[in-house]
Amino acid sequence: MKTYSNIELKRNVMIRVYTIYLLRKMVEPFFMKFFLFGALFITFVSMVDIPHVILNVISSVEASGNAFSFFSTAFSHSVLAIKLIILAEFLVGLALAKDTFARLTSLKINPHTVR
Repeated sequence: MKTYSNIELKRNVMIRVYTIYLLRKMVEPFFMKFFLFGALFITFVSMVDIPHVILNVISSVEASGNAFSFFSTAFSHSVLAIKLIILAEFLVGLALAKDTFARLTSLKINPHTVR
């Protein structure tokens, strides 16, 4: 049986405590939405050539002055997978914004401690 010093024992216990805390946080709905948003964003960036889109937006706006027309045409001509990712990203983003607003408005601030 291995013997631990007080410092090693404390470090091992704290590693387990932090691991359990992190695992519990990861399964909260807010963080699940956050990770889903990140995964969708990474998928979108890997499927779309962002530098070319930016160049096309700039040239289209310079030519016609209408960015909405460019984005609506680009969306309507994109493949179904991209459309679904954009829609899912929008919906998860709305849910994240709602959760963030709810978290911020539910914070209890003691006016006596705020300077």
